[in-house]
This record gives sequence, structure tokens and C-alpha cells, in this order.
Amino acid sequence: MNRTLALLGLVPLAIAFGHSAADAQTLRASAIVSAPIVTVGDLVFDAGAYAPMPIFQAPDPGQTGQVPAQAIVDAVRAQGLIVNPQGLSTVTVTRGSRRITEEAIAPLVQAEVAKRAQAADPASIQVSLDDTMKVVDLPSEADGPIALVDLTWRADGGMFDASIAISRRDGQIERRALRGTALETVPVVVLSQPVERGAPIEAHDLELVRKPKSEIRGDFVADMASVIGMELRRPVREGAALKSSDLAEPQVIKRGRPVTITLQSGPLTLTAVGEALRDAARGDSVQVMNPQSKRVLQAVATGPDQVTVTIARKLASNAR
Repeated sequence: MNRTLALLGLVPLAIAFGHSAADAQTLRASAIVSAPIVTVGDLVFDAGAYAPMPIFQAPDPGQTGQVPAQAIVDAVRAQGLIVNPQGLSTVTVTRGSRRITEEAIAPLVQAEVAKRAQAADPASIQVSLDDTMKVVDLPSEADGPIALVDLTWRADGGMFDASIAISRRDGQIERRALRGTALETVPVVVLSQPVERGAPIEAHDLELVRKPKSEIRGDFVADMASVIGMELRRPVREGAALKSSDLAEPQVIKRGRPVTITLQSGPLTLTAVGEALRDAARGDSVQVMNPQSKRVLQAVATGPDQVTVTIARKLASNAR
């Protein structure tokens, strides 16, 4: 953010400077400063003994401000230094900072909230700072380690308030308030793209993501391998967490299609061709009909277009 900076009252130097001391010096178009006060030396090339003279208060850490060039020229001329503005109308000043981002703060919040939530993995805590606090600019001299202090966290909703404390080279402590959410999450399998009902689910249809634990209710699936090859019982939108109840074994028998019937009675095994009377998944009971005799048998689906009928030896004898 740019803002216009006001000149300070210039502090007289102990040395007396004559108004005709030297040729005109050149004004800088911009400067980056680290101190809270901007001096003549920050803005004027080769300012010599005038360099320590304060001109105005620097912007806040990480911020940029502007000061009228002519105001600087007039102020330093009154002290005996002639400066050529080189056609500049304003001079831009940026205050250097130590920038601390959400990425640096989040692990501290995760570790502390994980303890309070008794979560085994701090990475399961999803941290988001309020938008105005995602980046914190501190004075450059605040170069100590970041400490998280005064954390209050509400498990219901995940809202937290805290502060970070950073020591400075001069022994002082910089503190900044934080606010945001810290939610405990769990891994769930979601659809990464639409899948038609009845179509086999493939690995590229799936993604393992973390969702807030408070949003997960019921028999949600956390193992991708257990979903591959299954079918959807009902439509599920892309990105929604999958439940076990959303899934069904793939239909290996389709109604009206021919099937191979294996008839077993003790050591005797016979095969015949029949017609499935309904869809069935592997292991399901399904009725099949012998198209010649029109006899309906109760079978078990054992594979694609494969069913098995177990019959008593007496029935097998009658069949012969």
C-alpha cells in the first residue's frame, strides 16, 4: 500500500553547514530502509555528514509510502545541502521487514491443537488464518525464533485465537495477534470425476483427501483399494466422500443374458447353458432358467456369466 509520508521537523546537527558547501547532490527515486526513521542518507546520494539527519517516519514494516520530492529538497536546503530532484515529483520509500507467512505459522498451531484434540498426527489439523493475518510483517530486527503463545481453541467449530512472539536484537519482544480456524481432519475417498451408476470404478476415478472430522458421519471409506472395481448403487457427485453404502459389488450376471450353469451333486459335475432372470453380483443368489426345459433353478453367481447350482444326489439321479 502506498501512502504519503509527512516530513519530520529536521533535527539540527552539531556541525554548522554552510549554504554553499558543495555542488548539488542527486535525489534517489526510491529507497528501502530498515529503521523506523528515514534519514537524508537514505534518500540522497553522497550526503556526507548530512546522512544521519532524520527526515520523516518510515512506513510500517513491509509497507511503502511516498514523500514529495520538493519537500525533501527544501528541507535539506535549509540545512545547507543542495539537492537536485532530477525531475522527480515524489520519492518512494519501502520499509524492509521480516515477513512471516501462514505456512510458517500453521505448523505451530497444528502441534498445539493436536495435543489438545489428542490427535496422533499434527498434520491432520487443517489450519487457516483470517485473510488479514495470513502475512505478518515484522521489523527486520525481529530475527528471533517464532513462538506461539496464549492459544485458545474451541473444538466445536475449530475457532482459535493466539499470538506469536518474536525476540528482537535489542532484547524487546514483538507480538502479533492471530485468529483463524484449526479443524481436525480424517482421510476419505472421493470421486475425482463423475462415474456412471453401474460402471466399474477405476483408480483414476478416485482421490484420497482430508475433510473436517465434524463433517464425516457414518460409514465413510478411507481405503482406495477397497473401492476399485466396485460400482455405485446411487448417483454420487464429484468430490463427495464415498460411503460403504454407496458401493456395490460389480454385477457379473446380467438379466436376459446367457450364463454357464455348473450343476454339482457330490462328485458329479455337469454344465449347461441357461438364461439369467435377474442381475447379480458375485456371491448373490440368482434364478436361472434352462431354455429347453423351462425349468428354473436357484443358483449362486460365481463369476462373469457363471453360476453354480448345488443339487441333491437324488435329483441328479432323476435327471439321468
